[in-house]
Amino acid sequence: MNLKNYWRRPDILIGADHFFQIVELDKIEKLKSGFSLLQTKVRPMIVGSGDINQLCQTKTTRTSNAISVSTLISGSNIENFWKLETIGIQVGPNANDDDEALKQFKKSIIKCNGRYQRLQQESLLITYDHIIQEQKQLGIIEDPDFKDKGDVIVNFSPHHGVLTPNKNTTKLRIVYDASSRKEEFK
Repeated sequence: MNLKNYWRRPDILIGADHFFQIVELDKIEKLKSGFSLLQTKVRPMIVGSGDINQLCQTKTTRTSNAISVSTLISGSNIENFWKLETIGIQVGPNANDDDEALKQFKKSIIKCNGRYQRLQQESLLITYDHIIQEQKQLGIIEDPDFKDKGDVIVNFSPHHGVLTPNKNTTKLRIVYDASSRKEEFK
């Protein structure tokens, strides 16, 4: 195998968390130079350490511990890759999120004779409270301290229950929205 030796900035860096998703480990060939030829889903890749003079047509005094491979990913594919990587991540909620939440609240809450309708399954409230008390005891959550804090802002984590009655173990799970924060702290 005779390759042309040249130096250039890599087009893309693949993190270790994605590297093994594109590598075909059963197709590794050890080269005379000491490097290894690794087949990937993109194209062949030369990795490892070895004598670069035995690997390339042109002689050079530089040595390298690893050689990066160019990739066939076009600009639009890279853009699509980053769009996939950031799905569901938003810089901040829309200004009308509070309005939407209020609409949903008003739509889902029922008043009977001027009073809010009681929870249909009171056992859910008891289970929810049991989970909250257990999490407080384990130190996962804590009661808020309403003593005078001065200028310190106290944050509360919104939470809701996720009900999965078909499960044998965790029929009710509490999910906390730890990403919520005030607009001025973004």
